[in-house]
Amino acid sequence: MHVTQIVYSKTIQENQYEPEILEATATIEEGEDFEEAAVKLRDQVRSVLGIGKAKAAPVKKEEKKDEEPPEVPSESSEEVEKPRATNSKKAKTTKKTTRRKKPVKYDREVKDHKTKLGELLTEHFPDWKKSDEMKRLAKEASTDLEGEDFIDAASGEIVESFIKKLVKAMESGSGDEL
Repeated sequence: MHVTQIVYSKTIQENQYEPEILEATATIEEGEDFEEAAVKLRDQVRSVLGIGKAKAAPVKKEEKKDEEPPEVPSESSEEVEKPRATNSKKAKTTKKTTRRKKPVKYDREVKDHKTKLGELLTEHFPDWKKSDEMKRLAKEASTDLEGEDFIDAASGEIVESFIKKLVKAMESGSGDEL
């Protein structure tokens, strides 16, 4: 059997429901050691993710001094192809893909979302629980905002556009209650 490509994929859990996947594919050149190439690829992916190096595999050959060190693409890139020089005339290509983190959508059924919405309401309308009309407006706003971008997956903060929509919904229907 002759292995010609290695694919390494690493999934890390960024937030509760937001995994991030980084996958890299390397082409093995003729004469290149499979185990060494696999460890190098794994180390590059883990380095980009900032999670350390792989355990070293036993080295069977002396490392060649005229090879250039591999380049690691930045974490923010969506798709990058970088050729690397090798001793053979062919160039090795590594392709790395990261997925952009999408905001978490507001869901009334999620207890944490309801709690955060209540905190927002209290921050912007401290007496909202004292008025039946304000409670009605809060419930209506909560229903209307279902499925809207709610929490930024990268920072874990509530999205500013959600806050603005909530305040607007409460103010537009409240009249003199504020």
